[in-house]
This record gives sequence, C-alpha cells and structure tokens, in this order.
Amino acid sequence: MEDPHNSPLLEQLKNQVLKLLPQHGRLNTDIELLHLSHLDHSEGTQHCFYSPGIAMIVQGEKKALLGHESCQYSAGFGMVAGMDMPSAFEIIGASKEKPFLSLMLNFDGALISECLQQLPPAYAYTDSPGSRQDPKCVQIIKIDDELLSLFLRLLKLHGDPQVKLLAPLTLKELYIRLLTGENSAVLRSIYTRDSHTYKIARAIHYLREHYKEPLDVPALAGMVFMAPSTFFKHFKNITTLSPLQYHKRLRLYEAKRLMLSEHYNAQSACYEVGYESQQQFSREYKRMFGQPPRRDVQES
Repeated sequence: MEDPHNSPLLEQLKNQVLKLLPQHGRLNTDIELLHLSHLDHSEGTQHCFYSPGIAMIVQGEKKALLGHESCQYSAGFGMVAGMDMPSAFEIIGASKEKPFLSLMLNFDGALISECLQQLPPAYAYTDSPGSRQDPKCVQIIKIDDELLSLFLRLLKLHGDPQVKLLAPLTLKELYIRLLTGENSAVLRSIYTRDSHTYKIARAIHYLREHYKEPLDVPALAGMVFMAPSTFFKHFKNITTLSPLQYHKRLRLYEAKRLMLSEHYNAQSACYEVGYESQQQFSREYKRMFGQPPRRDVQES
C-alpha cells in the first residue's frame, strides 16, 4: 500500500479542506454527518467522547488517550470509533503557516447495517469460541487511496445542489470499504446482532442515557443477556476500561462540560451528574483532570 504521506490524493484533500475552511475554526458541511477542522494553534489537552465515526488527519499530528491506551498519529491516518469512547487529545505543532487540518465523519448506523447485510458471507462476523481477543472499539487505520478518493468526492459535494441525492451513494461505498478493509472487524462486530461487541455497544448506549443513575453491573449485564463476569471481561477488552471507570468518566466529562459551557458552579455540576458527595466529586475530578473543579469554574 502506498504511504499516505506521499499520496497526491492527500494533497488534493488538503487543498479542498483549505478551500472550504481557509481560517481557524470548524465547519459543518452540507453533508450532515461530515465536519471539518482548521486549527492554527494547539488548544491544550481536550477531553471529549468520540462518537461512532472516523476522524482523519489531513495535515498535522495528534496525540490521543483512548481509555487506558495512548497513541500518536499524523496525516493520512484516521481513528475509527465504533462506539462512544472517552478520550483526551492534544494537537501537536499547529501553526498559521502549517495548520492542523482534519475531517470527522459520524457514522450512519442504519446505512452501515444495510451495507453489512449486502456483503458476501465471507465477511460475516462471528465471535471465536473461547477467544479473549475482542476487537478494540477504537482503532487507528491507514487511509488508503480508495478512501482518500471517497472523502475528496464528499467534500466536493459541499455546495452542490444535488448533495442530498449523491452523498448517500458515496457514503455507502465508503462504508463498504471500511467494512471490508484492514482492521474492519470492529465495525462488522458492532453491527452484527448478538456479537459480544454488539452487546457491549448496547450497554454503553444505555449508560450514556442513564449516567446519572447508580451503576448496577449485574443488572446492566442482564439487560444484554450476559453473565456479569462475561460482561465485565468483554467490556474491558473492548473499551480498555471497566464499567465503573467508564461510568465515572461519563459523569466527570459531563460535569466539566456543564461548568465550562453551561456556566454551572462546581456544586451544581456535582449533583447534576449524579454525585451525592461533593468531596468525592472533587477528589475524583482532580484525579481525572489534574485540578479541582472550582479551578475550572474560575478559569472558564
């Protein structure tokens, strides 16, 4: 496979991003699920939840912490997230002369499921009996020329009056490439009903909707028809986090967002996300983010 750093298509993609977004900022394109970023300086460490999708670097470099695993990747590589995943990241070396450029395509789950059903039987996903190697829910992949060409076609549809007719065709081809290419097991497993990964994805969806409630692992395991010990093992294999660690990050990330974006004070944010003890909230917040919640309130 050609090194993506040397691909002429990557250069064309960079020029197209700069054409659509010539200055520092973010752009929601005419394709509802496709977003662009142009950053001419680092914004420090950012905490977020990656939604299911693919985030590709067009120019620049990024360092990311995904659960308990860290990685660093650059132009021509993309992060594929099969389910909501807590993350921290930092842009490296961005400047006005050489800005960080990226695109984010959130997945259309219904269209991916449709594509998966149309694939030949050879691509059917099955859990290996007794296997401890679940596919990780987030993976870094090299973006080959076929994918680069599809992303370029999508960007060129921005502003096209036929975008709503043409974009789904290109998206379908892109999803098929992702479902049949290298490291495709994670996507196929998530959209294969009753696989371990499918069940963990369902549990995570429930956690995202009910993060304010106390965590009950046996009840959550029963909800997706898994024994608690089996559920715990596969949850940690797939996300690198235990259910308790994932639940805690859900609450703390949301509390941080409330204080920085919605102007909650520390006490209000604490109770809003489900904590009953301000002392516990402050202690766990500081352990996660490096400073107490009141400091973030003061700096917001």
